[in-house]
Amino acid sequence: MSEMKLKSVEDELDDLAVRILELMNDSITCKMNIERAVRSGCLDLAKTRYILGNTNSVSATKIPTEELIATTTVVPSQSEDGKSVYELKRETPSKDPENKSKSTNQDPIKWFGFLVPTNLRQGQSWFLRAIDYSVQSANISAEMNASLDKYTQLKSDKNSLKSEMKES
Repeated sequence: MSEMKLKSVEDELDDLAVRILELMNDSITCKMNIERAVRSGCLDLAKTRYILGNTNSVSATKIPTEELIATTTVVPSQSEDGKSVYELKRETPSKDPENKSKSTNQDPIKWFGFLVPTNLRQGQSWFLRAIDYSVQSANISAEMNASLDKYTQLKSDKNSLKSEMKES
């Protein structure tokens, strides 16, 4: 009986080890995507700065002084199986002129005017992707930590089963 239980624990340990390796691969891929998105976003911002020159730059006088509301926030939540996950909550800027005065939720691209270079919009989209990848990376890390905890628990169960088998 305990040999069968030991075998099932060892099989579960093997499956969990493979899952942890898959999660490590996903984590590395996700971090590479974050790095690529931030690099591309910075490059697009540099191109925009070159295109706009000194005539249409954003200074402290053009930035709104009232408190800004974040358009994207990370919200911790629980999945169906009880695991903690992170989700993005995005709020689009209000286009209604009546609500615009009430809400300070405004697209920062508008600080550069209405006809902005394509590179500026591309840079913004790269940074939004970096946020998505960051949340994905946090979820992968949380799952990996939970899997590592379970692996440690199963390993101690395996050792206790082995010691019980030696005693009998």
